[in-house]
Amino acid sequence: MMENKLLSVLIPSFNSYQGVVTIVELLKTRKEIEIIVSDDSTDIEISHLIKSYLSKIGRSDIVYYKHKSTGNAVDNWNFLLSKVKGKFFVLAHHDETFTNTLFIDTIEKYQDSIELMILPLKVQHANGVYRSVKSLAQSLMIKLLRKSGLTLNFIGGPTALLIVKSSHINFFNRNLVFYVDIEWYRRLFLDIPIEVVMFYSETSVISLITDFSITKNILPSMGKVVASDIAILKKDYPHNVLLTKSFTGFILRLIHKLILAPSFLLFYFRKIKYLLTK
Repeated sequence: MMENKLLSVLIPSFNSYQGVVTIVELLKTRKEIEIIVSDDSTDIEISHLIKSYLSKIGRSDIVYYKHKSTGNAVDNWNFLLSKVKGKFFVLAHHDETFTNTLFIDTIEKYQDSIELMILPLKVQHANGVYRSVKSLAQSLMIKLLRKSGLTLNFIGGPTALLIVKSSHINFFNRNLVFYVDIEWYRRLFLDIPIEVVMFYSETSVISLITDFSITKNILPSMGKVVASDIAILKKDYPHNVLLTKSFTGFILRLIHKLILAPSFLLFYFRKIKYLLTK
């Protein structure tokens, strides 16, 4: 029987061979981890490429599944969560990777004293312009907004920012689309005391803006998607201050914007600089 690993790295893939290669190449020499790829690709050739690449690595703890697509990406994420065997897990999409693997060493060192590690974010655009969310901003948002943040991304980015102890596995709500991550974050943080959360700044998550990102794909119908999600959230959380026209909700939204303002100001400065030097 294969021993349980320190960390399960979960990669839901969708039509992105290079995305899978990028993250696996970084992590494949780390023996403390298992890597599980669940492939929802509609392009059969890409699926064959991913499966072939992983098999050539020759590790029994790097596993490929061809997931039968339901048309709902969340089903693939939940399938991966059902396969976790490691003491911790991270869900990293095919358009995300890490700047280094130092976070794994730190998890190993503090595995008995932390329940959750949070990594900072770098959102990378194709033209090289990027936006960063630092650990300090994340710490402020989480401390102030985690209990109410159903419609505010209070960790500042995607699921790959969170290294979670596996005893806290929660499945995503497949009925949500735009707010699916945030609603999952809120349930997660209600279960984990802030005292056992580590903000680790030596490794960042790089999130690439690609044609296959979920947010980009729903842009044409964003209004309807958000309205549908809000209706579901109001039913499940009827007293949440962010779902009502309350003064408290207004203040929380303002706090969120103020904390993230430096991140966006620097991003727009870099964007203007890029446009001027073209």
